Amino acid sequence: MGKAVFTPSLSLVQSMALMVDYTLPIEGYLQAGEYGQVPTFWRERIPSKLFGDGKKVRAIMLVQHHMPAPTEGNPAAVTGGTTDVICATLRQAGFRPAGSHELLAIGADDHMLQRRFPIVGLNAIWDEPTKGGPFALALTFDFQIRKVDFIWPHHTSQFQWDPKNVFAVLPL
Repeated sequence: MGKAVFTPSLSLVQSMALMVDYTLPIEGYLQAGEYGQVPTFWRERIPSKLFGDGKKVRAIMLVQHHMPAPTEGNPAAVTGGTTDVICATLRQAGFRPAGSHELLAIGADDHMLQRRFPIVGLNAIWDEPTKGGPFALALTFDFQIRKVDFIWPHHTSQFQWDPKNVFAVLPL
C-alpha cells in the first residue's frame, strides 16, 4: 500500500472520513440518503460488489481529473479524460474508485454535497453495451431533486468525462 499523491491532472476537491456499512443492503443506503428520485430501473442495476466487510471508517476523497484539450476556438479548453485514463491516473496516484456502498455512504452522510457537483463512483459500473454503456453510478442534482443515477462520458467528445464531474476515491 503506497502513499496517495496528487498530480497536475488530479486535484483534491474535498476529503472526509465516513463509516461505510458493507452489511447494509443497497436499499438501506437509498433510504438513508433520502433521495428525491431513484428510478426502479436504476435500483435493480446498482452493483452490489463489496470492497470491504462489516463496518469500516474509510478515508474518501473527492477528486477532479483535468486534461488539456485545446481546440481551435479555445486553446485553454480542458476535458475530464476517458474512464481508462482516469482509472490509470488514480492507480498511479495510489487511489481506487469508490464502489456503490462507499458512494452511497457519501450521499447518506451529506445531503447537500451532490448539489454542488455530480459525484461519480467508477467502481460501481453497470455495463450495458446495447444501451451505450458502461454507465457509472453517480449522485446528481437537477431540477431541485437529489438523484441516484447512472451517467456516462459524453458521446460527443470521444467518451470524455465532463471536467465538472467529481470522482469519489479511496487510498489503495
